[in-house]
Amino acid sequence: MKCVAPFAIALVLLINACKKPSDGMRTPNNSLQGTWELRAMYGGMMTTIPTFPNGNGTRLVFDGATFTRFEQNKQIDSGAFAIVADNGVQNAVGLVIPANRFPARIEFNGKPDPKVFYEISNDSLYTLQGFFPLDGGSASTYVRIR
Repeated sequence: MKCVAPFAIALVLLINACKKPSDGMRTPNNSLQGTWELRAMYGGMMTTIPTFPNGNGTRLVFDGATFTRFEQNKQIDSGAFAIVADNGVQNAVGLVIPANRFPARIEFNGKPDPKVFYEISNDSLYTLQGFFPLDGGSASTYVRIR
């Protein structure tokens, strides 16, 4: 089962790479602005990809150069964030990523680790972090709600 996990993430990324986004993939800071709610998350030794309903309370809010993170509608983190161009996603997460995917990462509160690579497509925010071959990676999908 452990070997299936990295392949499942790679398959999801590959399928998503084959779709033509209606609004294009963007990574500028202003494309992150707004409120994003978690819809799916995968990581570690999970054998399924859990999905989360609308209104689940796990949100990321980007406002100007600040962010706020909520879990179960409770604020758990906040501060400054920055977008850093970084084409090292393959080496960082240990997966084969199609060219031009996840070209930047979000630094929260000036900390370069963990490296949170992201991309936005069709009003969905996709993040990758950690190292998947060692069961330490996670992939999340958020949708823009505001």
